[in-house]
Amino acid sequence: MAETSEIDFASLEPTLLDRISTRTYGTVYPTADQVTAINTFIAKINSMNAPYNKPCKFALQMEDFSSFRTFGFITGSKYWIFGVTGKNDRNSDLSYGYLMHLIILECTRLGLKTVWLGGTFTTSVFTAIQYNSSTDYIPCVSPVGNSGNGSELISKMAGSRKRKELSEIIYIGNAETKYSKENAPEKFTLKILEEIRFAPSASNKQEWRIVISENKMHFFGIKGSWTALDMGICTAQAQVALAGNKVEGKFEIEKPEIGVPGDWEYFITFTATN
Repeated sequence: MAETSEIDFASLEPTLLDRISTRTYGTVYPTADQVTAINTFIAKINSMNAPYNKPCKFALQMEDFSSFRTFGFITGSKYWIFGVTGKNDRNSDLSYGYLMHLIILECTRLGLKTVWLGGTFTTSVFTAIQYNSSTDYIPCVSPVGNSGNGSELISKMAGSRKRKELSEIIYIGNAETKYSKENAPEKFTLKILEEIRFAPSASNKQEWRIVISENKMHFFGIKGSWTALDMGICTAQAQVALAGNKVEGKFEIEKPEIGVPGDWEYFITFTATN
């Protein structure tokens, strides 16, 4: 499989604060060049060795789903991103969130709009990938296109730009000492942490918690039905933020000796090497 280094993470960093959830799409569809760029990026993603090391397969499908009520407030989109991964497997959900978020960020870089859709939707309409529904499934999908009138307003009304304060999700040294200006780490700058903070999550709950210890960021999540997918998204957001701010290092599964609340679970650690 391709190494993660084949993806230019740093080129995606400017998109981290630009991405918004868009539910209304216009009649100007992605150009042929944009479609080619998305498909080229997806081809890289489909052969990529993600930190959680589980295979996923993604595709861009052109389809009008306006007649399907299960797609909620989505109107006007003709292009959709979706993927397939293993059912009932934590690391498969982690990989899916990580890889799909990179595709979402690439679409943002191309000037296109997206929105994560999970839960109840009609999976049978996604036919660009053949898969065994007894072992695999489609966790989330996203329309992709240009915004129509009112999309930004709907996004803001839905609270898509609201985020927890850094002191609610970042801890220094242990799971009790909350982030503050006084204990802010030098290596992991405020800009990096702000970019991570704006990662999307299910209902914007931001269930991730990060404990920073010297040159390490330990990623935990509050246990829940969407936590694994959200933690995959958060990992991708962090990877791009770190690369874009010239912090080198790697993600690995460790066993950090950090006492945490009972509803936290450990996921992965980033170790900076420069």
